[in-house]
Amino acid sequence: MDDAAKVQEESVQCDLCKERTIKANCKLCSVQLCKECVGEHISDETTPHDIVTVDQKKSPLMYPPCPKHSGETCDKDCIDCNCPVCPSCVDSEEHAHHAFRSILELVDVKKENIANEMECLQKMATSYENETAEIEKRISNLEKGYRKINVAVDKQRKVWHEEVDCMVDKLKSDIKKMKNKQRTVLKTHLQSITKLIDDLNSAIEEIKEVLSSGDVSESLDYEGKLAEFKKLPPTLKSTFPIFTPLKVQRRELRKLFCSLTPPSITAVESTHAPKCSKPLEVLSEQCLLEEPKVEGIVETGYDFLRNVTCSREEEFWVSNWNCEMKNIDTKGSLLKSFRTKSGEMACDVAIAKTNELFYTDVKNRTVNKFTDGCIEELIKLQNWKPLNLCITSSGDIMVTMYNDAETQSKVTRYTGSTEKQTIQFDDEGKPIYSANNKIKYITENKNSDICVADWGAGAVVVVSHLGKVRFRYTGHAASSQTRPFKPRGITTDSKHQILTADHHNNCIHVIAPTGSFLRCIDNCRIENPYGISLDKSDKLFVAEFYSGKVKVIQYMK
Repeated sequence: MDDAAKVQEESVQCDLCKERTIKANCKLCSVQLCKECVGEHISDETTPHDIVTVDQKKSPLMYPPCPKHSGETCDKDCIDCNCPVCPSCVDSEEHAHHAFRSILELVDVKKENIANEMECLQKMATSYENETAEIEKRISNLEKGYRKINVAVDKQRKVWHEEVDCMVDKLKSDIKKMKNKQRTVLKTHLQSITKLIDDLNSAIEEIKEVLSSGDVSESLDYEGKLAEFKKLPPTLKSTFPIFTPLKVQRRELRKLFCSLTPPSITAVESTHAPKCSKPLEVLSEQCLLEEPKVEGIVETGYDFLRNVTCSREEEFWVSNWNCEMKNIDTKGSLLKSFRTKSGEMACDVAIAKTNELFYTDVKNRTVNKFTDGCIEELIKLQNWKPLNLCITSSGDIMVTMYNDAETQSKVTRYTGSTEKQTIQFDDEGKPIYSANNKIKYITENKNSDICVADWGAGAVVVVSHLGKVRFRYTGHAASSQTRPFKPRGITTDSKHQILTADHHNNCIHVIAPTGSFLRCIDNCRIENPYGISLDKSDKLFVAEFYSGKVKVIQYMK
């Protein structure tokens, strides 16, 4: 049996028992399971799971071979390097401290985007077909329109009799040329549209082959063709010549016989492309409750409540303007508390997967870790002061900060206490974030984007994990905004949607991962929201600044 056959045979065996045929797989753990082993796998509650059944009628998945390790296939994608990796690559020094995700997750996203692209191309093809019908109708109406003009000319000719015959013949010749020219232009435009439709249909057929193929590499290597067709051809607007009869004046026969205005044919740029029926924003919107509801209200005992971060199930940490932080359950019971070393407030708090609590201390310029009742100083800044922080899926610490002169702001990524990445300027050398000491809550999205609620800029700024600016969200007219948009807390859910607290307008904005406004949670009597957080079931915890309450809101189906 050759290597390919062995890989094919192993791909249908359970990864746990190595005996039975797979019936399901865990998308988050990249593990293939038989029916008997599913229960054992999900019994590990320390790790989230996403079990999906396997349709045995479908052709087995063919993972791309690893170019660096013979005989191994790539079942994961390295987020830092943006490339497929095999288990040996994951364990190698080259990918040390990198973040990974299942390659199936990447393929699902790619195929969804490809399917959406096919839908857009089909819409374009339909639009162009309608355009050809309109052009053909215009061509068929040319004879009728020009016949009316010729009739008017003949009536005028009878008035002028013999002396104008020569002029009329010349005039009709001019009209014929105009007609031929107009027909030529329209037919040429028709031919270009027809060719574009043929190209679109060819592209759609190619996409169908990719979507129906079981070869993962074809999906990964697919290069979208949408950009080739996105700019629509100009729409031709044309008019007929205008014949205006004049009184007979023999001295200036040609001038006075009539005026003939040539038809106008102008190219008008299309203002929009045909829309897909199910863009990503709609897919996200389908998972939202029509009416969000409050599931609980927790009294924290704090005034001026700033931060909230979910920890274990039914538990969360809170902090306010003083130096104390509390661990509270959803019934309002105090589980534990501690104070900062400096005696000053914690600017922000965050929880790691290991349930360790991290906080920033502006006065000491430090990022600290609280575990087992002890505070450990992890990061000490020089000439910069830390503001807000989050813990990424890979365990890195992302910190927003400003310099002592309050003229610069940036985001820095740390692995432990080692600086790994700085995000400060865009490709044109311009600052990404507002240069001041205003709060900048930060979170990592499930697609590895870094989202910052930049209060000073009045915007949610989203960059890729490489620091490339994706978009800036500055509020939306459809929300309940009456005062300027100044975002505070920020978090992301399991659907990659971004949520941010609109403190002055007493609502929460829900934003698609592409930057589009989805909805505003403004029906739960939220008062001055500040920090926000989500638990594992996507329940939203909102810290109300003045009341000191934490409201638990269900907004997802």
